[in-house]
Amino acid sequence: MDSSTFILCVLLLVSFTLGLSRNTCPSIQYIAKGTIGMVDCHFKEGFHAVVWYNSADLATGKTIMQIIDGVKEGKGYDSGEYDICSNGSLIINNVTLGHEHNYTVVVLHSQNEDPILQQIKVVVTVMPSMPFPIVDQCGERKTICHTQLQHDSRLMCLVQNARPAVSLLWVDRTAGFDRNISFQTSVSENGSIFTTLATTLQPFPYSSVLSLLTCRAAAPPGLLLKQTTTILVESSNAKIVDLVPIVQHLERGSQLTLQCSKSNLSLVLWKKAAQNGSMFQIIAYAALLEEDVPVFYTEQYQLQKDGSLVLSEIEASQEGLYRCVFEYDGTGDAVLYQVVVFESLVTAVPVVQGCSEENYCILEEEIRGTLTCLLNGIRPKVLLEWKTFHDRDAPLISFANQRLDVTSNGDVYDITLTSTYYLKATNKDRITLECRISESHIRALQSATKFDIIFVNGMKDLFQLFH
Repeated sequence: MDSSTFILCVLLLVSFTLGLSRNTCPSIQYIAKGTIGMVDCHFKEGFHAVVWYNSADLATGKTIMQIIDGVKEGKGYDSGEYDICSNGSLIINNVTLGHEHNYTVVVLHSQNEDPILQQIKVVVTVMPSMPFPIVDQCGERKTICHTQLQHDSRLMCLVQNARPAVSLLWVDRTAGFDRNISFQTSVSENGSIFTTLATTLQPFPYSSVLSLLTCRAAAPPGLLLKQTTTILVESSNAKIVDLVPIVQHLERGSQLTLQCSKSNLSLVLWKKAAQNGSMFQIIAYAALLEEDVPVFYTEQYQLQKDGSLVLSEIEASQEGLYRCVFEYDGTGDAVLYQVVVFESLVTAVPVVQGCSEENYCILEEEIRGTLTCLLNGIRPKVLLEWKTFHDRDAPLISFANQRLDVTSNGDVYDITLTSTYYLKATNKDRITLECRISESHIRALQSATKFDIIFVNGMKDLFQLFH
């Protein structure tokens, strides 16, 4: 007995000590082609003889080998094709398709007892090309995958180049139970190995927006590493293009949390697009049906148990439109967010040209002139405007030829506002003005710089001219 056969026998004896019943042989046993296989039996220790036959009919079958009082003999043993463990199990040293047939084993515990006869059917297995059902839209992915289909599209699932043939079926997954759906199957044979194909006839049997379908295989033990492949199917017919976005303003580095719905969701699909909404890309999806939730999400994003999308520290690259399509109680719906990332204005404040950033500014200017305001390192893009600090002074000065220049500097912007001004008839020679961010809905961006202009060289002449 070589080392590999010895290890198999030791494993079998360990199984015996863990409580497997004695004097039993499973009636159907599966062994893999090209391996050292074991036809597994558990006989009481100290038996007198065990004899193996290559048929269920002892009248026509031939003896493979036998062990009598610990001595092994027989044609199969002499050729090296077979061996026997100390507990009577048959070892096939190199399993081929020719070993797939019925076997009979006879055991005598003593010369005075009646023999015990058992029959075993051995099925030789061949591992398929991929050790799990392959769904055409999923490729080689072993976890849940996603696709977008029309309502009249079909999904195909197959197990390729396996032995024996594997049975496949499609089901629609829901919370608590699975629902049968219509599908067609076919099995093809190529040199004693089989390919099974199952095709769905309707990818949306119970829903119009999202559907969770599972291709399930019924295969012998050990033939497949995974018995199911699950796919989240999104309807390309669903009318979700007219959503009004919910605007969310977030400071860079803060946590993003977007709720999909307050309902008890079963299926969730998150997509993201640039602010113009030109192309939505998948970032996360999940089936919230059970404790072990099958999920997928791209790097950085996470999904909570209620389907909410979480990003621990948002950056400018995560700004854009976020759309959640969801399913609950057989009803589909969607929600859309517009996420705007802004920079803190701790360091980004408007600066009036000619003024110092640290001190309150007083400019001496003519009654006609040009003012320039700069705002560097801001996000998102904003508008700047001039405004009198006191509303009563607004009629006294007018601005014209306003030019706003925006320069990109990485993922922030430098903004420059340049305007000409004209002081109207008045006897005031000093006005307080502001350069401020215009109409911002973001509280942190409601910033302004206040300064005074003292008008010289002509202010009194202007007043006397009009009076």
